[in-house]
Amino acid sequence: MAVSYFISNHFISLSDIGVWVYIEWAIYDLLTISSILFCHYFFSKKFCVAAYYVFFGLVINTFLYILIFSDFYFMKTTERWWFWSFYTIAVNVVDVMMVAVLIVNKDFIFLVKGSGILKKKFFS
Repeated sequence: MAVSYFISNHFISLSDIGVWVYIEWAIYDLLTISSILFCHYFFSKKFCVAAYYVFFGLVINTFLYILIFSDFYFMKTTERWWFWSFYTIAVNVVDVMMVAVLIVNKDFIFLVKGSGILKKKFFS
């Protein structure tokens, strides 16, 4: 996650920032997701709590990046509306949550436990 954010921040010029930056961020997150899945598959490692949170956090962020890009590019929205505030809060909360879980490695919103319950219910 840190490598993805470090690389993406160094390749984006803030003076030339536009709506395409959201697609770039989505691509970086998709590459990070792919790297996590590849490493877990290649090394046959079980997902730890932090991997679940980073995976789901990056999926949520990618989805939000695509939605905000669509709002700006396709809908041509120029006036502030509720989704912009939701986007800002959601992306930052998800990022803080991912960093916190990487530090403490605790399932504090029961994401891992909930996914285990869903797996048992639907896939067994």
